[in-house]
Amino acid sequence: MILCDTNILVEFYKNNNAIIQELRQIGSHNLTISVITRAELYYGAIDKNELNCVAAVLHSFSRIGLSGRRIKLWQLAGRFPLRSEDAEFPTYSNSV
Repeated sequence: MILCDTNILVEFYKNNNAIIQELRQIGSHNLTISVITRAELYYGAIDKNELNCVAAVLHSFSRIGLSGRRIKLWQLAGRFPLRSEDAEFPTYSNSV
């Protein structure tokens, strides 16, 4: 499983051929994104059309969520004001 950061997906949306080829070679079933990356891409969408495009592509990626412990640490650091009930928890096996 390969974790894609926001900058990789931004290049994908800019039609960067090298990135598109690499992602195709890896295969969407081998790619995952964090809930942070998903939120950044949704936030960066310039209009409803782009938001729908982002949502359609992100639907094919698995997601890695945030644990309650990480959220608590971020709250204490004042970096990311999420509540525990806002977190998404991963549904994958840790056997990878």
